[in-house]
Amino acid sequence: MTTLLDIVIALLKGNRRKYRLFIICNVLSIGILFSLRLLLDNSSINDASIVDPMISSNVFAPNLLMHIFEAFFIPYTLVLLNRQIVKDYGILLSLGLSERQFVSCIMIENALLIAISVAVGMMTGVALEFGLLLIIKHLINLPAVVFSQNMETYYQTIVFLMVVYAFSVLLIVITTIRKRIFNIINDGRKTERKKGHRLLFIMGLFCFGVSLLSSFILYERTGGNILLLGIVLSYIGLALICCNYDFLLKKWREKWLFLISDHEYYHKTNIKLSLMLIALFGALLFMNTVSSVTESSLKNDVDSYYPYDIVFTQDKADSTDENIMESFDVKYQSTVPYFYSDGYSIFGVDAVNRETGNSFQIPEGHFLFVRSVVLNDGYVHEKGFVPSQLKINEESFELYEDIDRLLFCRGGGLTDSVILINQGDYERIAAGISHEKCLRLFRFGNKGEQHGLADYIERQSGSDVASYYEAYKRASQSAELLKLLMGYISTVILANAIIAIYYKIETEKEKDVYKYKLLLSLGAERNLIRKCIKEKLMAATFFPLFVSVIWMIIVSYINTFSYDHQVIAVCKCIGIGFTLGCLLYGVCKVYIRSILKEEVYTVTVL
Repeated sequence: MTTLLDIVIALLKGNRRKYRLFIICNVLSIGILFSLRLLLDNSSINDASIVDPMISSNVFAPNLLMHIFEAFFIPYTLVLLNRQIVKDYGILLSLGLSERQFVSCIMIENALLIAISVAVGMMTGVALEFGLLLIIKHLINLPAVVFSQNMETYYQTIVFLMVVYAFSVLLIVITTIRKRIFNIINDGRKTERKKGHRLLFIMGLFCFGVSLLSSFILYERTGGNILLLGIVLSYIGLALICCNYDFLLKKWREKWLFLISDHEYYHKTNIKLSLMLIALFGALLFMNTVSSVTESSLKNDVDSYYPYDIVFTQDKADSTDENIMESFDVKYQSTVPYFYSDGYSIFGVDAVNRETGNSFQIPEGHFLFVRSVVLNDGYVHEKGFVPSQLKINEESFELYEDIDRLLFCRGGGLTDSVILINQGDYERIAAGISHEKCLRLFRFGNKGEQHGLADYIERQSGSDVASYYEAYKRASQSAELLKLLMGYISTVILANAIIAIYYKIETEKEKDVYKYKLLLSLGAERNLIRKCIKEKLMAATFFPLFVSVIWMIIVSYINTFSYDHQVIAVCKCIGIGFTLGCLLYGVCKVYIRSILKEEVYTVTVL
């Protein structure tokens, strides 16, 4: 007697070629997701004494992007797979398989595929994390990286994957059991026959335009947070546009005798594939463009935050070893007195004006509150508490104004916010204290020869040192890590896009060859066949690439503040798009040659 398990095993053997692509896609994506999740929870990466938080924080964004990608990609691959195999269940239903057995078979078969994908994917993720750690160790010059495993990471990843898979299987079961047997048998061959609607097309244009325009207007005000919402809303608009532009094709298309090269026909048969490829190519372009622009932005921030090469604090009576400074080609040095009070660095306004070239004017008995560091990292930062009154050496001062302005540097013994007071008030108070400090400021002629200087001064002065050289190196390492992880994710996106295209071509190859044989038997020329194949591939692959490049050029333009960054972003999108286009062109040429060389010309008279 044939059992459910026997049926499932027979189906697994019969459809192993289709399962192979599904498992490869899922193992690759789960492996990269899990390796990033392990990296995020790695104890050595999160140890601030080993890895600067500015560098380690760049692991979070790729993690978030990969989780979002998996939440959309897993249901798509599972639904696509079940559409190809469900006709086998339709045949079994016609032979007497009960609805309960039918549902059980679907769940058992999918459960086996999911279990294999998750198990192999997580093992792949462990191996990939080990390789990532070795690369990161050399990339950011770490003394050692511990390969640590956190069991909570395993549990959280498994729960996330099981929730996504359970939702997908439930969706498949509900949608399948509502169909008639004949529809189930023909589900794998079904063409998407929905007609385009002008109203939905206009709504898509409106949603796409409004989301991008609002992102452009609100980006700086919201610190960049509106951009992610803008990308989602603009993609919804883009999906509505792509699904409903049929009525435009009817006006401008070129009609062929058998409609084989009809763009409208191929548009209808490739809507879901086109939308998935637009999302995949768009994500790939966005991640690589942003990571590239981020590197330029981080280095520009270093130039802004570190106008001096070395800044450090020492007691006013102390002296610095001038020999070490002379050996590093000192171009400029200065000293600005200040003292600490109530958790702030207190400066006289005239001394600050002389050094920085500002023209602050502060009345007696008042203070100017200056935030020294304003981060430009794409997130909103609270300005924090600003005192309306302040006691400085038992004297009360009223708030005159609060501003965001970088005066000297970030760090170097200074507090994040400094206080400026009238020069007369400063000199009167400083005369009665014994702990006055001085801020030492240096610029060097040769910026490339500062390695180890910050450490040496820290040991000599016992103070924290703000070093342009160290900050620039840290920014470079942070940007390189972000580019590495974004490129790492891009591999799975590109691989899955290629597999999706290959899967689409293979599933339709038999049907296409039959049509081309029919055309040849009716006297069609070779050039017509070649043009038919090219137009089909253009509709299925190059159209999504073209749309995603245009989409990401607009988004990348919005995502940048300066004109220089906008140029970099646009050029990056065009460059990656051109590279992907060349890759797709090569795949299409191989496919065309395989058809024209073998199947098409072995014509049998019908």
